[in-house]
Amino acid sequence: MPCPADSQVVTAAATGVLAAKSMTTLVAIREERFVVLASDSRSSIPTTPGVWSSNDGRKKLHVVGDCLLGFAGGDEVCDRWLDVLAASPQRLQEHPHAALAEVANIREHLARARSCPPEHLVANAFAAWSDSDGIFRLAACDATDRVATGLVNRIVDSPAEPGIFPLRLWLGERPSVDRAIAAAVLLVLETATLDRGVGGPVQVGVLDHRGARLLPSEQVATMVEQLSQALAGVEAAIELIAHATEV
Repeated sequence: MPCPADSQVVTAAATGVLAAKSMTTLVAIREERFVVLASDSRSSIPTTPGVWSSNDGRKKLHVVGDCLLGFAGGDEVCDRWLDVLAASPQRLQEHPHAALAEVANIREHLARARSCPPEHLVANAFAAWSDSDGIFRLAACDATDRVATGLVNRIVDSPAEPGIFPLRLWLGERPSVDRAIAAAVLLVLETATLDRGVGGPVQVGVLDHRGARLLPSEQVATMVEQLSQALAGVEAAIELIAHATEV
């Protein structure tokens, strides 16, 4: 995925990493005053040939120093990447693109060790940081399965396709951080309805003038419940209108 243009006031980017029956949704929304990341928490691993086990407790958002990170893909690639960053956290702040490039390097190293093609170890990551001028930046490495990316980008960009949430239209030109968080959470929830490889509690991270932080799981769970109720009300209203206008 190309890095979102820093000249844009609002950047809404989403990535899906698809490996067999496992998929992760990772959402990034950048505005000149903040960056919001959101993800699901489901991790699926093969236990026996043809049988997959799901774990809904995988941590996919991380704070390293003053940077906010999101990772989608194999757990081992993620863990090794975090170990590299923990050994030199200032590198992420000073050379974020080089730090993101480590994801591909780790993937290729593991693939050689396992004698398998690198594409069998899918991985992608977002990194958000504040530069020396206090401008919030967002970048992504580019190791994403394009089919999965197409799924979530259709949700981001679609105008009014039935069953698809038009994220860009809902965000507007200058959203508040609360609206951006709600939009990111909605996109994760919407993707979960389209692919059972996405699921578990939604995770949310924010980078703004207060620094990088992960929102408490209880706060996000309350938000998910409120949004789900609101969406149910909207869907019910649409059904009533549809029946009332039938000819």
